[in-house]
Amino acid sequence: MKSEYEKIIVKPYSSWSFLNRKMEDEIPFQWHHHPEFEFTLTLNSYGKRYIGSDISDYYENDLVMVGPNISHTWKSLGKFNNMEPHVALVVWVSADWIQKVIDIFPEMRPLNNLLKLSNNVVIFSEEAKSKVKDNFHKIPTLGWGERTPILLNILLILSQDEKMSISNVNKLNITSEGNKKIKKFIDIVDFIDKNYSNKISIEELAEMCFVSPATFHRSFKKILKKTPMDYIISLRINHASELILEKDIAISIIAEQVGYSSLSLFNRHFKELKKMSPREYRLTYKNQFI
Repeated sequence: MKSEYEKIIVKPYSSWSFLNRKMEDEIPFQWHHHPEFEFTLTLNSYGKRYIGSDISDYYENDLVMVGPNISHTWKSLGKFNNMEPHVALVVWVSADWIQKVIDIFPEMRPLNNLLKLSNNVVIFSEEAKSKVKDNFHKIPTLGWGERTPILLNILLILSQDEKMSISNVNKLNITSEGNKKIKKFIDIVDFIDKNYSNKISIEELAEMCFVSPATFHRSFKKILKKTPMDYIISLRINHASELILEKDIAISIIAEQVGYSSLSLFNRHFKELKKMSPREYRLTYKNQFI
């Protein structure tokens, strides 16, 4: 099923959007995307998160940032308290809005971390969630003039979450030391993200960093917790899994589109990462996209 474009409505008296969504029966499967960043705190609910090519379990107090134009949805499987509704507290802000805040208030520079992660899905740590949860609940009780300072506080805390994890692309813990090193690699990661379906050599990437291939390989693995090739493979397989669910085309064609000349190698890598074959993956999850 093709991801539906969702128009986020911004009130004339505000510069960002908020939704306090309460659902008695379930959180429905609604596969969609939009150009804004989305921050969603899910309460009294458990089930599956479908974000890009990643399918993960979610539980109580799930706080996630979805980057712009990444297709996503939640599908609830149950509630923790059957007497209360499923609740999703959702904030939408544009990348331009975040950049303007940084330009006007230099002390808000940590928000750059969110912009750098715009192509990813961020799952925030328990520590960060505990710091911002009350403020999420305050938002719907306040007027719009009072809401924005609360939002800025939320974003500032989240942008400095040293234990955040990043889904789909790389799974790493951002520490103060690690963050400095990540900045040196941000252009390389961006290059790989845009060219992963092409042939990329370690020598080429190392040359872009002005280091030896051995140094690049060692530094990349230390920062991103996986080798450059494992990173490229994860991008290819994650994109392939999305195509498998959205497109009714042969697995062999999808393998070629994401950079594989060998179908057997594609099948092996897919099963290693997704714990099932491409065909099993399509049969297991395809019905969710009908």
